[in-house]
Amino acid sequence: MNYQEIYYNAYLSDLVYLHQNSVDKFLKGKEGASVRFNDDNDHYIHFRKESKVYVTIKGTSNLENVIYDLEYKKVFNNLLNCWVHEGFFKTSKKIYEDLIKIYSPEDEIHLTGHSYGGAVAAILGMLLKNSHYKVHQIITFGQPKVTNDEGCKYFDKLPLIRVIHHNDPVTTVPPHTPWSWFDHGFYKHFGTMVRIKKDLSVDIAKNGSISFWHYLSKLKLDDHRMNHYLKVCKKLTK
Repeated sequence: MNYQEIYYNAYLSDLVYLHQNSVDKFLKGKEGASVRFNDDNDHYIHFRKESKVYVTIKGTSNLENVIYDLEYKKVFNNLLNCWVHEGFFKTSKKIYEDLIKIYSPEDEIHLTGHSYGGAVAAILGMLLKNSHYKVHQIITFGQPKVTNDEGCKYFDKLPLIRVIHHNDPVTTVPPHTPWSWFDHGFYKHFGTMVRIKKDLSVDIAKNGSISFWHYLSKLKLDDHRMNHYLKVCKKLTK
């Protein structure tokens, strides 16, 4: 596991939460650098670094957005040929429509984001992959689930790494409930799970996840904060 690359993506995912001046300072002089805002005044950044294109989506900045992550409704997308979380998909589609006007299928795409931004990055990767773009890597932090079992199987080969900090509750949602089952099946995770425990030991598992109901009494919202992810990812590089 390349912990230096994970840390760099954690740095980017933390950066988009900072004041605009800090973001502008980082992007200064970088090829194709841009900060783009959506209708909710949230934003994402993109730039070139050598042969790579990095896209970072801003994630959850308050508890209200965490609650929004808990919404269950799925929507079927013909381009993806599977069911995905409706709210995450709407944001992903807007960014996707922006990026395909700027970058070509020959560009090497790297996607990252925290929480809501991680979920959007995952679906964005799905959209780009199905449009024959070179999605080289997706690294997310504290990402909620985005699709059902069928969607997970369809995108099983997508190069997604999901970093989980200890008992981060947002990575367990939406949880298994009768409502989510009747709405085209339970939400599930795909990609490689990298779970960083309190003692900095790491569990790595293909399609791994932690259970909302099993860990309910242990889940801690503090484990979800991006600055905590940044700190523990930095320690893993040493």
